[in-house]
Amino acid sequence: MKKIAIFHWEDLSQKHVSSVGLYIKNFLDNKSKFYQFSYFGCNGRGATCQLKYRKKVFGLLPISFQFFFDLLKKRKKFLGLDAVWFHQIYYASTLLWLKNRPKIFLTIHGRRGSHTFPFRKNALKSWLVKIAERMAVSLCDKIFLLNLPDLNYYHKHYRSYRKKFIYTPNFYQKNTFFPRNKLRVKKAIGFSGKVIFIYTGRLALSKQICLSLKIFAKYNQKNSASVFLIIGSGERENKLKNLTKKFNLEKKVIFFPWMSQNDLAKFYQASDIFLSCSLFEGMSLSMLEAMACKVPVVALFSPELKELIIDNKNGFLFDFKRESIEKVVQKIEELVASKEMPESTYKFVRQFSSRQAMPAILKLFD
Repeated sequence: MKKIAIFHWEDLSQKHVSSVGLYIKNFLDNKSKFYQFSYFGCNGRGATCQLKYRKKVFGLLPISFQFFFDLLKKRKKFLGLDAVWFHQIYYASTLLWLKNRPKIFLTIHGRRGSHTFPFRKNALKSWLVKIAERMAVSLCDKIFLLNLPDLNYYHKHYRSYRKKFIYTPNFYQKNTFFPRNKLRVKKAIGFSGKVIFIYTGRLALSKQICLSLKIFAKYNQKNSASVFLIIGSGERENKLKNLTKKFNLEKKVIFFPWMSQNDLAKFYQASDIFLSCSLFEGMSLSMLEAMACKVPVVALFSPELKELIIDNKNGFLFDFKRESIEKVVQKIEELVASKEMPESTYKFVRQFSSRQAMPAILKLFD
């Protein structure tokens, strides 16, 4: 049995973890006879460290040093391991000090190049990230990429390491996210007879939820029997609630805190449209989960989403350079009215189910 240690900054025992944390938990729950996964992390200190040094020029370094010292304390646990699996570029680069190290794997979750660090507009910070990226690429034995634009990026910029990069699409949990009778679920959660828009994720500036609210407000003017369910939390929550009051949509836009995966599945199963105006996305787990419940996705164009959302098949990608809000609303009305779209969405997303994706990924650890 191969022993693989997974490193990440989160405390996975918390009620809510990021999409990367959920991705990792799927492997930790794996009962394979051939692979044994264990987890080592900063128990949330990585996140605290990132916030503490958010405005510092060398914000990247304290995070990596924090992780480096954690690794140093646990160096004996490397003995007997077949591989170490990282999920952040700048953490993977901290293992350069190990002489007799096990194999090192890295999954890049949809942020390539300067996007690997939130301060990409700062030249010095971007330079630091590129150094960490080059170190990680040269160090790792295999690098997994969740979408094709990322794969193309790394093939172009690291030609001599092309064989290391492997395309492994993200996946959803088939046993949790699946379609049910929409009318019954709507009645069960108290939204009978409503057209339900849904968004799940961080309430962050980059998610541009204010634009989503404007689109919904325009839709609601023509279709008053509609609600927008926003599930998540973040630094923009209060501002978004104030904007909701400004649009007189307090009874139409409802905010929910993070919830369990089973409860989240019920809200997806009742919804009609997943709406996102995020500036950039990887292989979005939220969108996969929504589609698995027969919910078409309407999203702002992002190169990473081209393989995930196909117009008139499982949703619609819009670009405000080409489409006005009125045209986006018109397209949403067509999707809501379509009887074929939910079934088409479900057929498309089944290729990304955990039952199909996980065995293929596990084989890559050989």
